[in-house]
Amino acid sequence: MLLKSVVILLCVSCAFAVDVALPPQPPNITISPIPAPTTQKPTTTSSSLPTTITPKSTTTTTPTTPTTSTTHTPPTTPTTPTPKPTPKPTPKPADKPALNNYTGNYTGSNNICLLVKVAIQLEVLSNKTSSKVNVPENVKYTAVCPSNSSEQLTVVWGENNTISFGFFKEGSQYEIKSINATLTSADGNATNYFHEKSEFSVPDKLSYYCMKDQALNLTDGQSNVTLAKVHLSSFQYQAFMNTTSASYASVWDCDGANTSDVVPVVVGCVLVILVVLVLVVYLFGRRRCQARGYLSMFADERSESDYIPMKTLSCFK
Repeated sequence: MLLKSVVILLCVSCAFAVDVALPPQPPNITISPIPAPTTQKPTTTSSSLPTTITPKSTTTTTPTTPTTSTTHTPPTTPTTPTPKPTPKPTPKPADKPALNNYTGNYTGSNNICLLVKVAIQLEVLSNKTSSKVNVPENVKYTAVCPSNSSEQLTVVWGENNTISFGFFKEGSQYEIKSINATLTSADGNATNYFHEKSEFSVPDKLSYYCMKDQALNLTDGQSNVTLAKVHLSSFQYQAFMNTTSASYASVWDCDGANTSDVVPVVVGCVLVILVVLVLVVYLFGRRRCQARGYLSMFADERSESDYIPMKTLSCFK
């Protein structure tokens, strides 16, 4: 009995050992391609195992593409914007000359003798019309200071156009003594103009200053007929200097800011005298009217002896 049991155990052990040593071969699964859109069940064939494995049927779900509604707007014809008119460049006014600065030095020295700042315009008169010639910017010029009593500034521009200013000093004042101008026409004819009269007098050590336009008459030098005019604007000058600093001294304004104090004083005195005279006349007249009022209190038929003397009244004691 014991021997049977041992034999059975040995047989079972051998069978289990053989089964463990030889693992089962995987089945050869052949998957046939699935044609779209039908889905076929694949058949699985196993050569070593008698068991046929039938896989679960799979359902292929075709994803649905969301439809997007697109609204097509009919193309609109682009409107052509109306081009704005190009603004014309503002031309420079022909009646405004350039403002230039002129400096004169003593011969062989760096000391300044003359400073001038002015905008110059020449107006030539012809019958009922006139033509204007402006002195441009950055023109050539010469400033000469030959002595302590005379100086000269000459400005040159264009085709031999010139204008000269002669400065003269006498005593404690200096001024512009003369102005000479030469204008050359397109055909080459030159015309000379003169102004022989003292202008713009100013005390020594001060500078003449005037912002407004000042017009001076120009003649041919032989008659008093005005043939042209010279316009000076933004005008400031100082002559007969002797300094290294190119700066103007205190200004003598042409607008009347430098009127002498004598005139206001005289006018004030006259007004005071008139007021005093008016008061005296008023008091004198009032006193006479009061005296006549006392006399009118008595009857007209009485004589002078009937009147009470004024000195006997108590108020006059």
